[in-house]
Amino acid sequence: MDINYENIINKISENDIKKFVLQKLYVDNNFQSEFRSHFAQHFEKMPKIVYEKRIEESIFYAIGREGFIPYDETDRFSRPMYDYINEARNLIRHNEYQIPFWIASIILEHLPDLPIDDSDGTTSYIESLCIEVIEEILKNCKEKDIREEISKWITNSIENNTLEDYSTGIEKILKEGNI
Repeated sequence: MDINYENIINKISENDIKKFVLQKLYVDNNFQSEFRSHFAQHFEKMPKIVYEKRIEESIFYAIGREGFIPYDETDRFSRPMYDYINEARNLIRHNEYQIPFWIASIILEHLPDLPIDDSDGTTSYIESLCIEVIEEILKNCKEKDIREEISKWITNSIENNTLEDYSTGIEKILKEGNI
């Protein structure tokens, strides 16, 4: 049986829905992340260090006490990364480019050292999503400062091999001359 959620929501008062959402935001970290990624444009802009800390905390949680992410638990890593990438995409849709670049570059920088059984290709998929974010920024962003920051980051990453095996996507951006 299909449930028509729209009909149900139409029967609930706006105040009750707000109360429910607020309650979920305070107790459910997954819901909190989804909410933030979907409504990112409404949040106060934070400095890069805050994004670094948030992403590092998510990775630390995913690694857990074992110090490793097993094959059957890669979603502990991928789920929050998808939320960050969705946050970046949402901001791009609202013509915000700095934070999406930070998100994509921070995630990419953490991939080489990630202790994960990547038999299912999780990190390669995350890499491709981050590259798509950077390509989308370069396609739409006209702000010279941001474009220069991306160019410098790509050049430094390639020269210093900081992304190791995950540099293919940014090398492609550089070769195609999209900067």
